[in-house]
Amino acid sequence: MERDNSEIPTSAVSTSTQVSVLKCSAAPTPDTSIQTSPEPGSTQRGRKRRRNECSWKDVQRKKSLNLGESYTSRKGRVIERKKMKAGCGPKCRMHCQQTIRKGQRETMFHLFWRSGTGSIDMRRLYVFHNVQVKDKATAKVDPSV
Repeated sequence: MERDNSEIPTSAVSTSTQVSVLKCSAAPTPDTSIQTSPEPGSTQRGRKRRRNECSWKDVQRKKSLNLGESYTSRKGRVIERKKMKAGCGPKCRMHCQQTIRKGQRETMFHLFWRSGTGSIDMRRLYVFHNVQVKDKATAKVDPSV
Protein backbone atom coordinates (compact mmCIF):
# COMPACT_ATOMS: atom_id res chain seq x y z
CA MET A 1 0.00 0.00 0.00
CA GLU A 2 1.46 3.38 -0.99
CA ARG A 3 1.12 6.42 1.18
CA ASP A 4 0.24 9.78 -0.26
CA ASN A 5 2.82 12.35 0.90
CA SER A 6 0.46 15.24 0.26
CA GLU A 7 -1.52 14.26 3.35
CA ILE A 8 1.41 14.83 5.72
CA PRO A 9 0.82 18.08 7.63
CA THR A 10 3.61 20.64 7.46
CA SER A 11 3.59 20.97 11.24
CA ALA A 12 4.62 17.32 11.52
CA VAL A 13 7.62 17.88 9.29
CA SER A 14 8.92 20.84 11.25
CA THR A 15 8.30 19.18 14.62
CA SER A 16 10.26 16.06 13.72
CA THR A 17 13.20 18.07 12.43
CA GLN A 18 13.20 20.25 15.52
CA VAL A 19 13.24 17.18 17.75
CA SER A 20 16.29 15.75 15.98
CA VAL A 21 18.17 19.02 16.39
CA LEU A 22 17.20 19.30 20.04
CA LYS A 23 18.78 15.92 20.69
CA CYS A 24 22.14 17.17 19.46
CA SER A 25 21.96 20.57 21.09
CA ALA A 26 21.35 19.17 24.57
CA ALA A 27 24.22 18.81 26.99
CA PRO A 28 26.11 15.53 26.65
CA THR A 29 25.00 12.78 28.95
CA PRO A 30 27.45 11.52 31.54
CA ASP A 31 29.51 8.50 30.57
CA THR A 32 27.75 5.42 31.87
CA SER A 33 30.66 3.05 31.25
CA ILE A 34 32.37 3.96 34.54
CA GLN A 35 32.26 0.98 36.85
CA THR A 36 32.63 0.70 40.56
CA SER A 37 35.28 -1.76 41.65
CA PRO A 38 33.80 -5.23 41.14
CA GLU A 39 34.07 -7.93 43.72
CA PRO A 40 36.87 -10.43 43.13
CA GLY A 41 35.66 -13.38 41.09
CA SER A 42 32.69 -11.44 39.69
CA THR A 43 32.06 -11.90 35.96
CA GLN A 44 29.52 -9.12 35.68
CA ARG A 45 30.29 -6.64 32.93
CA GLY A 46 29.59 -2.93 33.11
CA ARG A 47 27.00 -1.24 30.97
CA LYS A 48 27.88 -0.11 27.49
CA ARG A 49 28.41 3.58 27.04
CA ARG A 50 25.65 5.56 25.40
CA ARG A 51 26.39 6.67 21.90
CA ASN A 52 26.68 10.40 21.43
CA GLU A 53 25.60 10.86 17.83
CA CYS A 54 26.11 14.62 18.02
CA SER A 55 29.87 14.18 18.25
CA TRP A 56 30.07 11.93 15.18
CA LYS A 57 31.90 13.57 12.27
CA ASP A 58 29.21 12.56 9.77
CA VAL A 59 26.45 14.16 11.85
CA GLN A 60 28.45 17.36 12.38
CA ARG A 61 29.25 17.49 8.66
CA LYS A 62 25.60 17.06 7.71
CA LYS A 63 24.51 19.75 10.16
CA SER A 64 27.07 22.19 8.75
CA LEU A 65 26.02 21.34 5.20
CA ASN A 66 22.34 21.92 5.99
CA LEU A 67 23.08 25.26 7.66
CA GLY A 68 25.17 26.43 4.70
CA GLU A 69 28.36 26.62 6.78
CA SER A 70 31.80 25.50 5.65
CA TYR A 71 32.75 21.89 6.34
CA THR A 72 35.28 19.25 5.37
CA SER A 73 34.00 16.57 3.02
CA ARG A 74 34.66 12.86 3.49
CA LYS A 75 37.47 13.12 0.96
CA GLY A 76 39.11 15.90 2.97
CA ARG A 77 38.18 18.83 0.74
CA VAL A 78 37.09 22.01 2.48
CA ILE A 79 33.70 23.14 1.20
CA GLU A 80 33.15 26.88 1.67
CA ARG A 81 30.05 28.30 3.33
CA LYS A 82 27.13 29.43 1.20
CA LYS A 83 27.51 33.01 0.03
CA MET A 84 25.01 35.24 -1.67
CA LYS A 85 26.09 35.66 -5.25
CA ALA A 86 25.65 38.68 -7.49
CA GLY A 87 22.13 39.39 -8.65
CA CYS A 88 20.81 39.36 -12.18
CA GLY A 89 22.24 41.89 -14.58
CA PRO A 90 20.33 44.84 -16.04
CA LYS A 91 19.38 42.76 -19.10
CA CYS A 92 17.30 40.29 -17.06
CA ARG A 93 13.88 39.92 -18.69
CA MET A 94 12.21 39.52 -15.28
CA HIS A 95 13.66 42.87 -14.07
CA CYS A 96 14.90 41.27 -10.86
CA GLN A 97 17.05 44.27 -9.86
CA GLN A 98 14.04 46.58 -9.82
CA THR A 99 11.68 44.04 -8.24
CA ILE A 100 13.89 42.68 -5.45
CA ARG A 101 16.26 45.05 -3.67
CA LYS A 102 19.64 43.98 -2.28
CA GLY A 103 18.44 44.16 1.34
CA GLN A 104 15.47 41.93 0.54
CA ARG A 105 17.76 39.42 -1.19
CA GLU A 106 20.07 39.31 1.84
CA THR A 107 17.13 38.79 4.19
CA MET A 108 15.74 35.97 2.06
CA PHE A 109 19.18 34.36 1.80
CA HIS A 110 19.72 34.41 5.57
CA LEU A 111 16.20 33.17 6.28
CA PHE A 112 16.67 30.31 3.84
CA TRP A 113 20.09 29.14 5.09
CA ARG A 114 20.54 30.29 8.64
CA SER A 115 17.13 30.21 10.32
CA GLY A 116 15.27 27.26 11.72
CA THR A 117 16.80 23.86 12.23
CA GLY A 118 18.84 23.78 9.08
CA SER A 119 17.07 20.76 7.67
CA ILE A 120 16.23 20.16 4.04
CA ASP A 121 12.56 19.87 4.99
CA MET A 122 12.56 23.37 6.46
CA ARG A 123 14.27 24.81 3.37
CA ARG A 124 11.72 23.13 1.11
CA LEU A 125 8.92 24.43 3.30
CA TYR A 126 10.37 27.96 3.06
CA VAL A 127 10.37 27.75 -0.74
CA PHE A 128 6.87 26.27 -0.78
CA HIS A 129 5.48 29.16 1.28
CA ASN A 130 7.22 31.85 -0.79
CA VAL A 131 6.37 30.65 -4.30
CA GLN A 132 3.17 31.72 -5.98
CA VAL A 133 1.81 29.45 -8.69
CA LYS A 134 0.32 31.31 -11.62
CA ASP A 135 -1.56 29.83 -14.54
CA LYS A 136 -0.22 30.42 -18.02
CA ALA A 137 -1.74 33.46 -19.72
CA THR A 138 -1.81 31.78 -23.13
CA ALA A 139 -1.56 28.18 -24.20
CA LYS A 140 0.37 27.05 -27.25
CA VAL A 141 -1.79 25.62 -29.98
CA ASP A 142 -0.42 22.54 -31.72
CA PRO A 143 -0.58 23.24 -35.50
CA SER A 144 -0.69 19.53 -36.36
CA VAL A 145 -4.12 19.07 -34.76
